Amino acid sequence: MDRQFIVEQDIQDKGFWIAQLCPAFEHTSSSESDLKDLKGIYRYKRSDGVVVYIGKGGILSRLNAFGRQEWDFDVIEYSIIEDPIEQSKWESYWLDRFAEKEGRLPVHNKINGKRNKNE
Repeated sequence: MDRQFIVEQDIQDKGFWIAQLCPAFEHTSSSESDLKDLKGIYRYKRSDGVVVYIGKGGILSRLNAFGRQEWDFDVIEYSIIEDPIEQSKWESYWLDRFAEKEGRLPVHNKINGKRNKNE
């Protein structure tokens, strides 16, 4: 369900169709070498599919942040997004979706993202 999207006809030009796609953690890595210099949104998952963290920013630098070495996860799923405002938008979107489904945030998320002031 999270990877579905709606296709709508353009209101101003009836000949065009528009599909708004959202980043959906379409890349997967279990190796730090794959993540060098990548920025975007990411989530840490265990092999049983449990999401333990959803975040944004420099993916490798955040992985190496203090305290994360003790976190229990097996794979990193991510979407490349260069713009920090877009990163915040999509991080909040996925945290909201997780909270709606699970009734809580992932175990290592302490807050529900940083929202853009314009939202």
